[in-house]
Amino acid sequence: MTRPSLLPDVAAGPGLVRLRACGLLALAAAAIVLPAWGPGTVLDILTLAFLYGFLAASWNIVGGFAGLISVGHAAFFGLGAYGVGIVYVKFGLSPYLGILAGVGLAVTAALLLGVISFWLPFAGYNFLLLTLCGAELLRAVFNTIGALGGAEGIIFPFKPGFATIQFRSSIPYYFIALALVTGVLLVSWLIRNSGLGLRLEAIRDDEGAALAGGMPTARTKLTALLISAALTALGGGFYAAIFSFITPDHVFSLNLSVAMITGALIGGRGTVWGPVVGGALVWILTEGLGRLPLGSGVGANLSIILYGLAIIIIVQRMPRGVVLVLCGEMVRGRLEGGQLMKHLLARGAPSSAKPDGLHRSDRGEVMVTTEAPFGTREE
Repeated sequence: MTRPSLLPDVAAGPGLVRLRACGLLALAAAAIVLPAWGPGTVLDILTLAFLYGFLAASWNIVGGFAGLISVGHAAFFGLGAYGVGIVYVKFGLSPYLGILAGVGLAVTAALLLGVISFWLPFAGYNFLLLTLCGAELLRAVFNTIGALGGAEGIIFPFKPGFATIQFRSSIPYYFIALALVTGVLLVSWLIRNSGLGLRLEAIRDDEGAALAGGMPTARTKLTALLISAALTALGGGFYAAIFSFITPDHVFSLNLSVAMITGALIGGRGTVWGPVVGGALVWILTEGLGRLPLGSGVGANLSIILYGLAIIIIVQRMPRGVVLVLCGEMVRGRLEGGQLMKHLLARGAPSSAKPDGLHRSDRGEVMVTTEAPFGTREE
C-alpha cells in the first residue's frame, strides 16, 4: 500500500521547461566556444572558478543534501593533491595513477571519519569539530614529513603533454575544469533524484524521526561522505596538476574548506546548480578580480569590496541562495526546512505502520510505502 505525500508540488509548465532547456544549451555552447576568443587571463580565472564551483558542489552532497556541516573537506582535497605529488614526483609514475591514489586515500580517511562520527556519539557540532581537527592534523603531519618536502611542499617537473596533465596553454585546463563541473552536476542531479537523495534529505530535516522510522541513517550518511570525499580529492588532484606545486599549508588550509561552504551557501545549499554558481562567484570575487590587469592593487581591493557587498546583499535579500532567487526555482519540500520526514511520518502513514522507503510515483509525487521497516529494502 502506498500513500502520496502531502508535500507541495510546484510543476514547471511546458514553456518554462523549454525556456530552461534553451538556456542550458546556450550556456553550454557559450562555454565551449569561449576559448576561441577569450583571452588567457579570462580562461585562467574561469578555470579556477569552475574548480571552486566543483568543490562547493562536492561539499554540498554532505553539507547540503544531508545537512552535515563539515569544516574539514580540505583534508580530502589535500590528500588528492598529495596523491598526485607522491606518485608522480617521488615514484615517477603517471599522475593519473596519482589521482586514483589520492582518491583512494581520501575515501579511506572519510571511511575512518564516518565510522567514528556516525556509529559513535560524535554527531552535530562534534562532527564539525572532528572534521576540522582531522584537516588540521593532516596539515601538521605533512608539514613534518621531510621526505615529502615538509613545509616547503612538492614542486612538479614541467613536462608538457596529456600524459602528465601539464600544458603550455590554458585551453586544456579550461576544458578539464568544465568536464569536472559537468560531471559533478550530473552526480548531484542523480543523487538528488534517487532514493539516496530522499533519505539524505529526510535525515537533514529530522534525523530523529528518520531513525525512529527504521532508516539506516549511519550508513546513508557514510555513503554521502564517501562520494563527497572522492569528488573533493579529484579536485585536489586536478589542482596539483594545474599549479605543479603544492604545500601542506595551502592544500589542507581552513580557508579552502570555508570557501567550499561559502560557495554552497551563497549559491543555494541543497540544490544542484547553486553550489557551482556560488563557488565560482566566491573565486571570482575573492581572487579572480585581483588577476585582471586593472592597475597596481586595484583588482585586489575591488575584489574585497565587491565580495563584502555580495555577502551583505545575499544574506539580507537571498538567504536561500542566488540560484533560487534568480531562477525562481521552487522544489517540492526539497529545501532545508522542507520537513520531509514530518510530512511523511506524521501525515503519510498510520501510526501502526512504518515506512520502508521513499520513491516517486509515475506522476513525480513522493510516495511512502507502509508495508515494512526502512531497513528491509535498499533503493
